[in-house]
Amino acid sequence: MASSIYGINILEKDKSTIVYRVYLIYSDWIRLPRTHGFGYLMLKSNWKKDNQSLDQLDTVDDFVLDTYLKGRKIIKSLLVSDFQNYPIHPDFTKGVWHYLDDATNTFHAEDILPNALYHMEVTDAKYIAHLEKGDAWETASCDLWGASWYLEYKSTSTAKFYHLYLDDVGRWTTHYGKIGTKGRKEFLAIRSRETAKKRVEAKLKKGYVMVYQNYDTAFGYEEEHAVQVVQPAATFDKEALLEAVQNNDIAVIKSLLENGVDLNDYEDEYGNYLASKCLKYNRRGDAKIEIATARFLLENGMNPNYATENMSIAHELIQNGDEALLKLFLDFGLDITLEDPGALACSAAEQGYIWLLEMARAKGIDVINAKVDHVHFANGFSALHFAARGERNTFATIDYLLENGADLNYNAPRNWGTPLLQAATGGMKEVVDYLIAKGADIHLKNKVGENALHAAARFGEAAVFSSLLAHGADYLIPTDAGAYAGQLLLIRMVGINEKRSQQSFDKLKILLEKGESFERLNVLPLKPLTFLGENITKKKRLKPYEERIILELIEAGLDPSLQDKQGRNLLHFAAKLNLAEVVKKCLALKVSTKVKDKKQMTPRDYAERSKANDCLPLL
Repeated sequence: MASSIYGINILEKDKSTIVYRVYLIYSDWIRLPRTHGFGYLMLKSNWKKDNQSLDQLDTVDDFVLDTYLKGRKIIKSLLVSDFQNYPIHPDFTKGVWHYLDDATNTFHAEDILPNALYHMEVTDAKYIAHLEKGDAWETASCDLWGASWYLEYKSTSTAKFYHLYLDDVGRWTTHYGKIGTKGRKEFLAIRSRETAKKRVEAKLKKGYVMVYQNYDTAFGYEEEHAVQVVQPAATFDKEALLEAVQNNDIAVIKSLLENGVDLNDYEDEYGNYLASKCLKYNRRGDAKIEIATARFLLENGMNPNYATENMSIAHELIQNGDEALLKLFLDFGLDITLEDPGALACSAAEQGYIWLLEMARAKGIDVINAKVDHVHFANGFSALHFAARGERNTFATIDYLLENGADLNYNAPRNWGTPLLQAATGGMKEVVDYLIAKGADIHLKNKVGENALHAAARFGEAAVFSSLLAHGADYLIPTDAGAYAGQLLLIRMVGINEKRSQQSFDKLKILLEKGESFERLNVLPLKPLTFLGENITKKKRLKPYEERIILELIEAGLDPSLQDKQGRNLLHFAAKLNLAEVVKKCLALKVSTKVKDKKQMTPRDYAERSKANDCLPLL
């Protein structure tokens, strides 16, 4: 089950107003959101579409307070009406995540989902410019604060404020004081909105004026009308059943069944049903549940579609990697249409289950073009991204997806990029070569302006980095932020671990052999030490292998006199970290000991502060 709580469907849009429905898609919830803070988060939560106006709003460090303030700034009104499917339908409570089906643009079991109609007016049309009629998505956004009232009292002698709200952990809190001061906060011993509202009404009677209320539709409808179905607690010995299952003791399971145990009543404290215990990562210790045991459970009524607290059983079975167990569940009615199409496609592609991709397509699920929207994945990935990093049946799966229309150069959101970029960061040299042979664009950048070579410079294996260069990747193409591959390599040269450091240095040597040089890197606006120092600044001391690599960088042409953004050169760092050999090398190259950084500190000042006893005599 995904972490998404609500589904959004935009019905109308007119200037600064949108009309949409909010669906409850998480079965442990009964209430629909009301607050302006939710309105702001909802506008931000459509990861498929960006809105610079929302991104550029002033921000405060406290996320909950930040959400409240932004909701207050951009939401003029948020009216909720036309509540549907209350009381809650019994089928809604069965632990199924009601995902968005991209093919139909509707939510699973939409006809039974609790929902309501929302009319939102924003203070400026730019805040909804990214949305269109027909947009639909899932969101984890919710009312981080409950009801909130902000009042002010002004007279000739004083100006006071009074703010009462339900905080994000369920405490009624009052914040009050003179306007223009920080004021003070108190947690109140009150239990209900009604009591809180009485306090607000008392303030209004004393002459306070309501300046802002963060909701426009009263709370309480859902609690009054939900009549949520509560499953009776199981009275059988759960531990006895689980132990019998884990020990493959069919005789004990049979005895429990004869005594009236319903296998579907089992649920552990984490919300996992019995079916999930058949999966290897939910077993205790080295327990191995045999296929025969799983078959017996299914034959005796264990529901193959009961979800766990975290994800659908279909998803777990695919990720589990036990193909025989997956096929057994399918034989007994496992419904793959209950899974998010993108998550299903990515899981199957990563495992190399071409047969499952074909089965999904036969059921009308577009696994070729579906994009994942699931808490256990990086949202926006395609099946081809996962096939490119899979370790089973990889090339055949890539071929299958491409032959059926998958976009080889689909660029996922944020920094995730193309399938080629994913293969490059994952150290999959053969896959990198294969994708390039299939026509992957080697220079295509991700959404943050980095291509496959940049990604491999940061995280990839030396063999992958070398292969990209051999295929024509141009190291003279910078990222959109202006950094070159040779500079990015320096970030992980020290301060990570020995394997990563050596790997980065090996890639640098490959790059230098291809024609890159410190003569060029030394004169770029962003100096090499800006990148090399990124992790050095976090260290109190370096290890011997790190000092060795710094010395090798100097031998390769790194100019130790060049300064980073803080005005520090390599001698400053060496003095601080007590790197005597590096200090000697810097001095031999005539690096000045008198240079001061932006803190007006010389290398010797750093050596004295950090008690670098090996370096002090040299400086």
